[in-house]
Amino acid sequence: VRSFDARTTGGGSLFTLSAHTKPVSAMAYNPRIPNLLATGSTDKSVKLWDISNNQPSCIVSKELSTGAVFSAAFYQDSPFLLAVAGSAGKMVMWDILESPPVRRKYGNLSQTQWE
Repeated sequence: VRSFDARTTGGGSLFTLSAHTKPVSAMAYNPRIPNLLATGSTDKSVKLWDISNNQPSCIVSKELSTGAVFSAAFYQDSPFLLAVAGSAGKMVMWDILESPPVRRKYGNLSQTQWE
């Protein structure tokens, strides 16, 4: 995965991350939590990344029983919910706050902040 700033011309990539063991097939930026990126792959895993300062670090990786991941999207009204769908023919809603690393990093953000 490579990140570019479309506002600049001729610039190189801001960062490159080797996200998965197979191709990345889904990606979603969180619309409410700055610098939170989700990637999904045909390796059947979903990873959450902190991309602050263009220095990505993996927060958590999880397999959600969707098979190869083809789609991922954060829920606009509740930014801690991530919908993931894949080759197994089902969609899974992942409450990312259930993951201890996510809770440690973002648990101080109040749900009422999104209302």
